[in-house]
Amino acid sequence: FPVTIAPAAYAAAIYTSVNALFFPLFLAATKHYWMALACIPAIYFLKHRFFPTMKQRVHMSTTSMVKFNYWKIVMYFKTLGYYLCHCLFPIRIGMFHEYLHTYGLTKKETDCWHTFDHFFFIGVALLGYTAWATVFNMNLTTLGILWFVLFTSQWCNVIMLNHPITERYIYLSNVGLMIALANLVINTPLMWIFGTFYMAKLFYFMPSYRNMITYWRSQIQEFPNVALGYNQLGLALIGFGNHGSVIVTGK
Repeated sequence: FPVTIAPAAYAAAIYTSVNALFFPLFLAATKHYWMALACIPAIYFLKHRFFPTMKQRVHMSTTSMVKFNYWKIVMYFKTLGYYLCHCLFPIRIGMFHEYLHTYGLTKKETDCWHTFDHFFFIGVALLGYTAWATVFNMNLTTLGILWFVLFTSQWCNVIMLNHPITERYIYLSNVGLMIALANLVINTPLMWIFGTFYMAKLFYFMPSYRNMITYWRSQIQEFPNVALGYNQLGLALIGFGNHGSVIVTGK
């Protein structure tokens, strides 16, 4: 029964957020592959709800952000690898991350990211393993990893219309990764290590959600070199009527 409502659920999801865009591809990798075709008409909602905004942002973006070149393949793997590491080990949490944050601004700020770092090789290894496991070792762990890769891929900066790295893009992706991780560590000592780490991190980060001011101050503390955090804190202070504090923040 739950599978039969997948097209309706997909339509509802795609109407509220583009994060679920690649869900038909996930279904195509399962025994319910025929349901993937039933989901396709839901793209209609995407066209009428999000395409105008996407078109507007294309015109507002720089050429290096929206034009495809061979470096975008490198960017894909680097972004995929970074998101994997961050989701598994969320050491520094914030809306906007420093990694890739200047990409697309100027030629100098863009070219400095055209390198092969460890995140690139992690991304290559992740995609390679996902492809192999999908064909030869399909199980719950593989489904979780496939879920993560598919729902993260649309945010891997091949076409960059928003921020290069931000956590709100991967809320849905992380569901699959956590299912895969839980399946791997269940009934092992790693279960207690990961569980303790995640609970401790959540406990210490939760006070940041008290209001918008505390949240954006936390962003600045975690990523002091990302200018957008200061801008958002200023807007939050204005919203609370603390206009004078905005000037202090800017300094």
